[in-house]
Amino acid sequence: MLYIKSRKSGLMIFQLKYDDIYVIRATCVEEPKERRTLQIALASIALATVFLTMYGYTQEYYRVLKMPISMITLVGFSIAFTAMFMATLLIHEVGHLLIAKSYLVPVTGPYIIPAPPIQLGFIGTFGAVIFMKGLPPSRKSQALLGLMGPLMGFMAALCMGFLGVSLSKYISINEARELVSSGEASPIMFYPLAILILESLKGISEEYVLIYHPLAFFSLIMFIVTFLNLMPVGQLDGGHVIRAFVDSRTYRVIEHLTLLTLFTAGLVFLLNGRYGGLTYVSLSFILLLLKAITGFRPHPGPANAASLIRARHLAILLTYGVLLALTAPIPM
Repeated sequence: MLYIKSRKSGLMIFQLKYDDIYVIRATCVEEPKERRTLQIALASIALATVFLTMYGYTQEYYRVLKMPISMITLVGFSIAFTAMFMATLLIHEVGHLLIAKSYLVPVTGPYIIPAPPIQLGFIGTFGAVIFMKGLPPSRKSQALLGLMGPLMGFMAALCMGFLGVSLSKYISINEARELVSSGEASPIMFYPLAILILESLKGISEEYVLIYHPLAFFSLIMFIVTFLNLMPVGQLDGGHVIRAFVDSRTYRVIEHLTLLTLFTAGLVFLLNGRYGGLTYVSLSFILLLLKAITGFRPHPGPANAASLIRARHLAILLTYGVLLALTAPIPM
């Protein structure tokens, strides 16, 4: 309550813990200003690179299946797929913004980060981010802030994946092997559980394999990105959730164990001939890089270090665990 009242007065109240002593501090916080020109510029570039990605993938999809498609239809599909993919990215950030605004946590964004298109080896964007200019008031609000983005983003990706898998075409295993041997197609080395569930709903025979529709493929990418974001490392969303339930020292132990577990699991999978294990090794290095970028300082936790997590708040942790299970890449 004190946090909410102070925020309306342009202040931010912190209750920090030093060993066994609690200290209350207050600081002036100006409302963050949005850099609209930068937001628009980044979004425009990202729209162009994602469109090129969707155009290239869609063109290859129809070429591999030997299905004719006109230029107008190809461009139209690419625009529609770009809109759906970008909406999924933004829905993730909207989830964060809804919680931040409801608890008066100062934030700016979202900023969509462009990246090289698929023709240059990537998918057109590094995702979207918001920047917090302060701390959430309590452990509960911090956990909700970390969870709501991945949860809403997952639901959007699930809808996109359902449509994408429904539109995907299946071919015989022999045809698939010929495409792989000729270099026209590549096998997917890992599958999130969510994708496997969607495939089971389609009812595919074991004698056939799916050629992923663009929407199905990019929903798979979104699931992997969500899994990465749920890792309890640094300032990632999973870090906010787990830090809300544990103290700073315990959280650092969990961070190190997460990185070590991912790397070790990847090596074990590779040694057992499951090449999707390379995904886990790669994710461990990506997480280490992200932690280096955001700094190696301990996670600060909420503004009120004395706030409590109650039994009913464990539903947040349960939802977090379900999301982890549904998005974890299963090596093939």
